[in-house]
Amino acid sequence: MSDGRRNRGHVPGRRDVGVWVAVVSLLISSVAEADPVWRVTPRVTVGATYTDNVNLAPPGQESHDWIGEVVPGVTAYREGRRWNASVNYSLWNRYYLRHSGRNRARHTLQAASNLEVVDRTFFVDATATRRERAASLLEPVGVSADTGALATVTTAAVSPYAVQRFGRFAEGEVRYTYDRIWYQRTNQGDSAGHRWEGVLASGPLFGPRFFWRLNYSHERHEYDDDLRPDETFERYSATLGYRISPRLQVFGTAGEERNDYPTILDEQDGDFWEVGAIWDPTRRTHIEAAYGEQFFGETGRLDLRHRTRRSTWRAGYTRTVTTGRRLVLQEETFDPADPNAVLFLFLLFGPEDFATFVDMDEGVFFLPRLTDEPVIAERATASVTYQLGRSRFVLSANRFELDFQDGITPNESGHGAAAGWNWQFAPRTASQTSIGWTRTEFDLDEPREDDRYFLQVRVTKDFTPHLTGSLSYRHQRRDSSAGRVWEYRENAVIARATMTF
Repeated sequence: MSDGRRNRGHVPGRRDVGVWVAVVSLLISSVAEADPVWRVTPRVTVGATYTDNVNLAPPGQESHDWIGEVVPGVTAYREGRRWNASVNYSLWNRYYLRHSGRNRARHTLQAASNLEVVDRTFFVDATATRRERAASLLEPVGVSADTGALATVTTAAVSPYAVQRFGRFAEGEVRYTYDRIWYQRTNQGDSAGHRWEGVLASGPLFGPRFFWRLNYSHERHEYDDDLRPDETFERYSATLGYRISPRLQVFGTAGEERNDYPTILDEQDGDFWEVGAIWDPTRRTHIEAAYGEQFFGETGRLDLRHRTRRSTWRAGYTRTVTTGRRLVLQEETFDPADPNAVLFLFLLFGPEDFATFVDMDEGVFFLPRLTDEPVIAERATASVTYQLGRSRFVLSANRFELDFQDGITPNESGHGAAAGWNWQFAPRTASQTSIGWTRTEFDLDEPREDDRYFLQVRVTKDFTPHLTGSLSYRHQRRDSSAGRVWEYRENAVIARATMTF
């Protein structure tokens, strides 16, 4: 970003104290549970990479290099009667033979915890993440975790909540969430978030067909950068529904939102409504669809899932108002077992399939522009997965549109397709092949289109229960309407071995 704001880096301040005290208190109180059992798996990965374009330079300016890697890490989790927790941490050390100035160490972390403080009544969730992601898709960013304009994003959150049953009349939940986001290697400002939520839902007193629900939420974003005003989002609604049959129900929601944030829109809040239905025509088919209106226009969502003996079909659609800050927090919580997701292909494959085909060790989040601005986000996806013997195939397509509301950040849109093949061709040996393409359109003074292409072929082998190895070939390239200076081509060969203890 070029707005001149000062980067405060990852320096804890007085606003950080609350979250760290809460997290430490959570861990201390959790240890008090009787007979805590942790399953800890240390590991170390060593690897070597050869790339013919280490800097993702334009055609004719490429420079090759050999890269060595030493990556110690640990995975730990425990399941108890009152406390469940998981931690996945890695320390990446990369050494460049010809470009030693690029040598660096970086941390990746995904941690989550749920503590039941009072039996079936009061709980506390806590999460922490750290990873790298693309700061802007305008820059020459590749899927390798050490190329292009990357930012380090660290998040932490603590969320106490209580649930209560009011006889046969209703069930309720109240929750408070405090979170922090820190940025490094970018001018993006750090921030804190407060969110209060409450829900009251009908109980068995109202019978098997009629149901209702009351919702309230109040969210405030506080930015460390004094140049940026705080944001407030408040929303309350009521939902009424009726189960026409065990497989079909209809519902309607109405409410009001009161927001306060920088925007170029004439309105930023007001009444909203939504009508929809949930239909399960068979045990293998689920359809949920809704249509409505908010202050910015029409809204909609669709969730379609269908399974056969060998295949899974999915389609989805959403259009809603959110913020870049929320997108950052959402991207950090896709899957606790996947700390290094390539969102460029995540968006194409979907959360259930892409981990099968993408090399997790090379992951960088490929979200659109790193920004906290309010945005109207629209996304449509479709995919099919097919299992045939020892092979699993995936086809996927995606489209997104981001309409930023600050009047400064350029809007972005894009679409693409991907395919993958996972083949277990020997008892301890498998191959993963993935290929993808996306086109991203930037609404700049001079409109720009970028096409990205990705191909990876990987073979993995389990030599022993504690030693695995892999050999991969990767090709990626970008073509841009802005000219060859923004284009690149890269071929790489990656070999790795991981030992667990």
